[in-house]
Amino acid sequence: MADSSGTKWVSNNAGVGNSTAYISLTLKQNIGWISFDYSYSTEASYDEMTVMVGNTTVASAVSGNTTTKSYKSGSLASGEQITFIYEKDSSVDENSDKCTFSNMVIFIPNGTTVQKGIARKVK
Repeated sequence: MADSSGTKWVSNNAGVGNSTAYISLTLKQNIGWISFDYSYSTEASYDEMTVMVGNTTVASAVSGNTTTKSYKSGSLASGEQITFIYEKDSSVDENSDKCTFSNMVIFIPNGTTVQKGIARKVK
């Protein structure tokens, strides 16, 4: 779910065992690059965040407590996806029990830079 500003995605499954929160964005056109920030504050080794951009795994089943990290891709083609997943086990919740991504900027090859609020799909 988005925070009240609409510019940060925050997982909505804190305290819910055996659950998954995710957002998957599909590109509708080719882009020069995309950048964003992400963070996680989870039960180490059990509640995990994965971030995928096209065929690149940005973060694979990371857990624990981190400061905000930044990512910037290379060019991506129409139809490729950006996916953020937070998967929780059935037991303990630790740290803030959430994952976020924010500050998304998209550069389109015609020279346009777009900074958008975050569309969302949460399961």
